[in-house]
Amino acid sequence: MNQHLVTLLVKIGIATSLASFGVRGTAVRRMLLREDRTLPQRIRLALWFVALFTPGVAIRVLTRGAYPALDLGLEGSLLAGITGGYICGWVAAMM
Repeated sequence: MNQHLVTLLVKIGIATSLASFGVRGTAVRRMLLREDRTLPQRIRLALWFVALFTPGVAIRVLTRGAYPALDLGLEGSLLAGITGGYICGWVAAMM
């Protein structure tokens, strides 16, 4: 039970640090604040989410599950779907 709680707390910390690191760029900030996005903009936003969350998944796969708190693939695809729409979430989840 305690190990699951620690894993969730570490995931929250990693997600907040990735979020603060990720929105420092003006192009990303403009893309997130835009209400209507074209298809290429949605795909670029999905690729941005993939670039943020893929290293954690790759580390978990390469270490054969030694660091489960780094895997934010599900959370990243859900966040991409919520902020960018269903196309962005689908592309981020597939990648």
